[in-house]
Amino acid sequence: MQDYWSQVSSLCPTNNIPQEECVDFPAVLVCASLRDNLVPFRGVKQYVMRLREALMQRNPTACSNGRGCLDIGSTHSNQSEISREKDSFSAVSRGAVIFRVDKEYGHYGCATPATKYSECAEEWSFLYQAMGLPLS
Repeated sequence: MQDYWSQVSSLCPTNNIPQEECVDFPAVLVCASLRDNLVPFRGVKQYVMRLREALMQRNPTACSNGRGCLDIGSTHSNQSEISREKDSFSAVSRGAVIFRVDKEYGHYGCATPATKYSECAEEWSFLYQAMGLPLS
């Protein structure tokens, strides 16, 4: 039984964050929902906290400038919040841990196509910025 438990726990992303100094993290966008019935918010938050701790061990000033650690509340109730989120990705640094929390929808995401396209555009924007590609 112990062997099965060790195999299952080896799949846990929270327990598999490398602690070595030589590991260079890429920028990470972690998305979670408060109403997700399949992935508990507490587990995602714990994962983000451990990622940030590992980042701070490698670079103690990573979260002090606001670009290494960023929390984004995503309700998509108005256009100004959506544009603020997209502006947040404008200077994604290597090793940044960005945590986006959706307050309205569950595990399968948003209900309207417009919101779904907006979230997809935000994710692509993050990827382009993280890889250093131009957005236009």
